[in-house]
Amino acid sequence: MSVFITPLLVLCIGIFGYLMPAIGYFTMMPGDLGDARFNSVILEHGYQWLIGRASELWSPGFFYPFERILAFSDNHFGSFWSYAAARSLGAPRELSFQIWFVVGCVLNYASGYWMLRRMGFDVLGASCGAFVFAFALPVLHQEGHAQLTYRFAIPLAILAWWRVVEQKSLINIFTLLSWLSVQFLCSIYLGVFLGYLLVAMSIAYLLLKVYMPRQGSSDMGCRGAESLVRARNVLLMTLTLLVSGMAFWMLSHYQSVSMQYQVSRPMEVLDSLTPRLSSYLLADRSALTGWLGRGVADFPMRPEHQMFIGLGTFALVFFGLVSLARGGGLPTGSRNLGAISAISILILVGMSVVVSGYSLYFYIVRIPGLDAIRAVSRIILVILLPVSILVALGVSWLRSRFNSMVGVGLVTVAAIGIVSAEIVFYKPQHFTRELWEARQSELGRVIGQPPSQGSMIYLTQRKEEPFYLAELDAMIYAQDHKLKTLNGYSGSTPPGYVYPEPCVSVADRLAGYFQFRQVPLEEQKKMIDQVRLVEMQPCVKAAK
Repeated sequence: MSVFITPLLVLCIGIFGYLMPAIGYFTMMPGDLGDARFNSVILEHGYQWLIGRASELWSPGFFYPFERILAFSDNHFGSFWSYAAARSLGAPRELSFQIWFVVGCVLNYASGYWMLRRMGFDVLGASCGAFVFAFALPVLHQEGHAQLTYRFAIPLAILAWWRVVEQKSLINIFTLLSWLSVQFLCSIYLGVFLGYLLVAMSIAYLLLKVYMPRQGSSDMGCRGAESLVRARNVLLMTLTLLVSGMAFWMLSHYQSVSMQYQVSRPMEVLDSLTPRLSSYLLADRSALTGWLGRGVADFPMRPEHQMFIGLGTFALVFFGLVSLARGGGLPTGSRNLGAISAISILILVGMSVVVSGYSLYFYIVRIPGLDAIRAVSRIILVILLPVSILVALGVSWLRSRFNSMVGVGLVTVAAIGIVSAEIVFYKPQHFTRELWEARQSELGRVIGQPPSQGSMIYLTQRKEEPFYLAELDAMIYAQDHKLKTLNGYSGSTPPGYVYPEPCVSVADRLAGYFQFRQVPLEEQKKMIDQVRLVEMQPCVKAAK
């Protein structure tokens, strides 16, 4: 197959084997009615701020009158451009969200392929490795957390890191900082985890240099751009300062908001979201390998622990490890990179896994700022990068064992089939686009004539429904009609938050704010009178 056909074919398997079924060929929304719609609200807020419809970037108008609550969760500063582009072309918010999701997955594959090719792997190895990074089982299981979709900066940061350690070039340090900053702007979670990966790979590199000093430098083709012109260097440094400055500005806001609202994560919550060894066997939504985790007893937050990389991926990683021992047919740089990847995986798994109630991560999290990272199990989305390198190494090594066209062809078909089989048997988590739209239409009918722009609304839930459905219904309605809402849903909650149950009044909902800001009684009454109460179910108090 040509240089172009193989990567495009493998990408098409990802698109039509998973992406299109996941969004039902644009009739379904990935994930559930919770996080999917929340991410839509954040993306829409970014778009509205960009076109001037939202006046305050950090105060989106939900959890009103609390301010700066955008910093309660991811903000999508690094990824909302694709959503904004779709909206600017006239797509409704639901279709724009689907396009945003697809673009992110495709970018992950493209950046993974680019990294592996620039590191010297052949077309087949790079295609299979990029597929693992973009579409491995742990990625699919995170479809309910769409804020983790945009990971394209991770491979590019690792490529820059590799050039830094191999070429000792200052310009590549700027490139590394740029992509690290971009990843923070896309997702703070993944930015932190990328930092862990860079530290782990640096430790592995130093160990390799100490214990295998004769291995030499890379000969994988990463040296071809050592004579960059000065103008390009200046431009890159300027862009780095700009992007890094944006990331620092964003993180400073998060730190300030965290201190202002005393946001913290209880240790018991962190413990339930830190991986166990058994987490690496879980793939509950896979019809092909879900049986591996059936013997694992249920435990809290099990859906967050779906970390099995897939049998096909595991097999190719095994061949990658075999190639490290046997060498033969692979350049020294490839073997070095494979060894670094294997060691970094051991470091990341070792420092994050809980064994007998103990984990090294419980000490790492004491570093100021890192306690905000709650779902440690999501580190698998970054571990997949060194995994993809080992996959590329294994595939390249297998291909090098055959000289005939028939042998190469069989290896090609087998490698692509093995690495992509899992997604065919995966059962996506999604819901119909009509259900999303129907909830908003129903709320519109209940409210009737929309309140005037700038007004405040408060929506109470139906008792039989999860609280976040009403919160998000109100957030979307308020956003579409330029309103403020007391309702809110995010990764954290403001002081005094109470669920919007049918008998929770406007005064009850505002009590936390009044206490937090020490609002005088007269102003409290005035603010309560300004809020329009919308009840989805009448308040029926139990008889005493």
